[in-house]
Amino acid sequence: MLNTRRVLMVVVAVVVLASVGWWFATRSRRSIERVLAADRATYYRHEKEIKGGRAVAVREMVREMKSISLWGCPSEFRVAYVEHCNAWAAVGGRWESNKNQGLFGLVVCGFNAYTGNLKGAALGLLKIGSLNDREQQQALRASWEKVEAISGSYVAR
Repeated sequence: MLNTRRVLMVVVAVVVLASVGWWFATRSRRSIERVLAADRATYYRHEKEIKGGRAVAVREMVREMKSISLWGCPSEFRVAYVEHCNAWAAVGGRWESNKNQGLFGLVVCGFNAYTGNLKGAALGLLKIGSLNDREQQQALRASWEKVEAISGSYVAR
């Protein structure tokens, strides 16, 4: 009787621990997916103006991106997403300081990187001549790749 009780207690403990682990794992995935969906919606809301070369649209988009709640996301994802927001902010600042020169090429490149078309992004980087700041372009692409890699490790889309 005593052994049966102990076995039952161990089984219940394992089930409870597994349930808690599953809940935390799926909470992280769901939270990341919520952030990614809000990020996509934010980009698409400003896409036309960004493609039109409006630095103010980038600034507004970054403000909205930074207002997305990262609650429930793992710390590594939060850090990567904030770095991505900062990369966009740097691009917006560069556009502003360059009086919006070379925007279309940079936006196309950034969009390609954002959507996962790394070959198109790389080709776009090679074609941008008037905006001679590859560091920020690479930072934008690299920041998004990091966000995607971490999202993938949590099976979030």
